[in-house]
Amino acid sequence: MYSYHNEIKDFWAQQGMHDLRTIGWVPQDPSYSNSRLRTRTMLFSVDIPEGLRLSQNFTRIQVTDTITHLRDCPFSSSVLSTIYAPDVASGHAFAVKTRTCIIPHAKSESRLLVTAVLVWGDESDFQR
Repeated sequence: MYSYHNEIKDFWAQQGMHDLRTIGWVPQDPSYSNSRLRTRTMLFSVDIPEGLRLSQNFTRIQVTDTITHLRDCPFSSSVLSTIYAPDVASGHAFAVKTRTCIIPHAKSESRLLVTAVLVWGDESDFQR
């Protein structure tokens, strides 16, 4: 669960992500190193479409994934992903937060629930 296989890395490359760096899954509470509630950070670059006039033709993206709930029986999990674009003007003024939940439904079925929200920071001029 906490590793990356070549298939996933190939998929990310096909999606236009390059210069991919990951800071592996680390326990949220350092005093409890066996905890399965973990956090990771991924940094990558993506190309900016030609129609947008910016000083550079790519931007960095930072994604922080946090496992907020994990249970074996019955299996269910919840991951909160927070996405920033720190190189873009006002990139830290907002974040996109996405929660992905897998919950048991029937004997051999699961449901996938995805919710997203745009969170504005205090220094944002876009919100006004």
